[in-house]
Amino acid sequence: MSLTTLGNHPKEEFALVEIATAILTEHKEAMPFSSLVQEIQEFLEVDAETFKSRLSQFYTDLNTDGSFISLGNNEWALRAWYPVDAIDESIHELDDEEDAPKRKKSAKKKVNVFADNASDDDVIDYNDDDPEDEDFGTVTDDDTETDDEETEVEVESDDESNEIDLSDDESIDANMTELSGGDDLDDLSDGDQEK
Repeated sequence: MSLTTLGNHPKEEFALVEIATAILTEHKEAMPFSSLVQEIQEFLEVDAETFKSRLSQFYTDLNTDGSFISLGNNEWALRAWYPVDAIDESIHELDDEEDAPKRKKSAKKKVNVFADNASDDDVIDYNDDDPEDEDFGTVTDDDTETDDEETEVEVESDDESNEIDLSDDESIDANMTELSGGDDLDDLSDGDQEK
């Protein structure tokens, strides 16, 4: 499918992956994602701001559609161009190219952090106090005095309305039975008989 055959139909009816397939077929080579997006925008005759709302869905469709393959470095191609064996090789070739210019780093010195040799600077002494703790000094008993003496406080009240008269127990009992009613719903543990 090419862009010329797509031109016969209304452009809004096509899925973006169909347009991308036609563009890649016409170019016959892998394309960076940004170039692919620009060509789709030109075909649809929309500006970047209008296309921005559809961009994330288009990228998702490229990844999930089985007809596209990512070659790394955000370059996309049609999967049909690459046989299954060639896909692994081309991807590994890209990995090899990325690994080649790197220099080998010198071997790291292994450090035993639990070594007993205290003269070694690389050994971490977990028994050492934190240097920030030294700023505060030590706490003495004088700093942590507590009040061991009990202080008695007397409260005097001239107001007799707060006092309760305990001599009138009969009226309290009468009110209690009046409030509880005649139906005793307890568990009979107080000696009541079941009726």
